[in-house]
Amino acid sequence: MGDGVRKQTRPTCQTYVWLWALVSMLSWEQTGWGQSDAFSDDEGTAFIDQYCVDCHQPPKPKGKLDLTLYTTVDQIVEDALDWDSHLNRVRDEDMPPDDDDVTQPTMKERMAFVDWMQQTLSNAACSDGIQPGPPMVRRLNQGEYSASVRALLDIHFDAGEALPNEGAGGEGFDNAAETLFISPIHAEKYLDAARSAVKYAFADTRSSQRFLIAIPDENTTPPEAARKILEEFLPRAFRRQASPDEISEYLDLFEQAYAEEKAFGPAMQVTLSAVLISPKFLFIIESPTGSAEPIPLDDFELATRLSYFLWGAPPDDTLMQVAAEGTLQEPETLKSQVMRMLKDPHARKVRNFAQTFVEQWLGTRALGREFKPDKSIKGYDSELEGGMKYEPVFFFHEILTENRPLLDLIDADYTYINRRLSRHYKVKGEFREQPKRVDIENDPHRGGLLSMAAILAVSSHPH
Repeated sequence: MGDGVRKQTRPTCQTYVWLWALVSMLSWEQTGWGQSDAFSDDEGTAFIDQYCVDCHQPPKPKGKLDLTLYTTVDQIVEDALDWDSHLNRVRDEDMPPDDDDVTQPTMKERMAFVDWMQQTLSNAACSDGIQPGPPMVRRLNQGEYSASVRALLDIHFDAGEALPNEGAGGEGFDNAAETLFISPIHAEKYLDAARSAVKYAFADTRSSQRFLIAIPDENTTPPEAARKILEEFLPRAFRRQASPDEISEYLDLFEQAYAEEKAFGPAMQVTLSAVLISPKFLFIIESPTGSAEPIPLDDFELATRLSYFLWGAPPDDTLMQVAAEGTLQEPETLKSQVMRMLKDPHARKVRNFAQTFVEQWLGTRALGREFKPDKSIKGYDSELEGGMKYEPVFFFHEILTENRPLLDLIDADYTYINRRLSRHYKVKGEFREQPKRVDIENDPHRGGLLSMAAILAVSSHPH
């Protein structure tokens, strides 16, 4: 975990493989490309010495780049990020510079050097393995917080509604750790949200039965009942097993509240509200390794990553049980859990993920915000907007849950439309407000994301 900042790491093997393939395709028709054999290591370092070192050596190396420091392959791959940039300049014929007093390599030599350097960097990245970087502590975003409180207390209550709206990070998604900071206004709002959610749950008999698994009676003292509740509640809240010290900490808080409130219910509300503002609930925390070497996640950490990825919500009881048994890392067990989660019988959790992902990935969240119904756009109204927004969501949901080929994203013979969108598309049939799967194999103008109204709208000028 370190200082909480993602450290710069070398490009991965996959990055080099894709870049290499892309460069090869783009440059295939350029003169001289595809007609060279890569240098050996000795020939590659000799190329640097012959064509590059004259300008890049002490006492005043150009660009402050001293190439006399790189006489072996090991020294080159140690600074792979820099050499990836140098390679581009050689390939683009920016280097060596086109000066009268600078000896230029032949095109065959240049391409042989480029091929050698690409192979060298790619081989180093692959042999070095994936560099994941240190895990970052990430706060639950607004949607994840709502889903977590809802699952924990078993309530139909949007606890995240009163929280400040989140902005998307540089990647365009609102779960980027570096953007999910917490401010004083966040802290105040989280406290209010926690109190409101717990109060709502205690007032709902059906919900309170989910977590009030013990109450004081002639055989059970208030602290004993509170301990039983906390022993069940804390592991679900923290998404892992709770330590005896953690249970004792919240039991002490209960006893203080009970001494003041003189009643079990109000004291328990104070205690559970405190759990909901704990960093162990609000943040996804993975244990620091204390080592520079990457190590596997433990089963609870894997379960948490998996559930917030596919559901945008905490692990359910089944996933927590598998994690507690220590078998989630087993390939067959992991596969079966993923398939179970994708086949969520209510479809709500996976569809929520599909909606969140699609709206941010494709920018369709802008519909109704930056892109609003306008009388100047014939037929565009809020009803049509709803159908447009749901078409790519239901479409992506099928690809995800039915393991459809990714080529469907750009060329599919089906889509999902509702009554209003069917009129817009001039598709005949019986439709309702809920989008319905329709075959479009005979329509040459439709198929895949690029033909969907929502995508066309948000990508149109000036949007």
